Amino acid sequence: MRVLLLLILAAVLAGCATQPPPPDRPAEELFAERVEALGAMQRWQTTGRMAINTPSDNVTVSLDWRETGEAWRLDMRGPFGSGAVQLQGNAQGVTLRTADGREDFAMDAGELLYHYTGYQLPMHVLRDWVRGLPAADQEHDLDLDEFGRPQTLEQLGWSIRYTGWTEANGVQVPSRMTLDGPDINLRASLRSWELARD
Repeated sequence: MRVLLLLILAAVLAGCATQPPPPDRPAEELFAERVEALGAMQRWQTTGRMAINTPSDNVTVSLDWRETGEAWRLDMRGPFGSGAVQLQGNAQGVTLRTADGREDFAMDAGELLYHYTGYQLPMHVLRDWVRGLPAADQEHDLDLDEFGRPQTLEQLGWSIRYTGWTEANGVQVPSRMTLDGPDINLRASLRSWELARD
């Protein structure tokens, strides 16, 4: 029993020893550096799962989101009737495809997604929130931790909480987040990230 307790204590102390020391610079300065680093990444991709909860529905979907410059693609697989939805867009508009062969085009990704799934998501700003950034040129309230990472973000009537972080190509990105909007709650677990400058 004594040996077991010593092993547990050693593991706890080792875990404490690996925690990074608090930075000696202001959180706002660290956040600005992180924004600049993310802005330099021309390509990014994340995969994971997202639970969607509304007053009338609760579903979990898997997602694969990738962007290269202005071009982006989001694959969502789940109980959407047809089983899967793919959104692919750029500055000229967005195309939605379903697993059963339906295809539609619009300028607004959020409108397309709502029409086919019934879920109203702020697609025009979600790409920023999922990377741990406030949407540009929109009023917001942001609370940072001591490492310059967002803890909470209030924007466009949504409340976002970041509860987990990981590192990709030297940049901190979210691994867990919760988004609360009008009559909808999203809980995202982002298992993997890839960031590249070219």
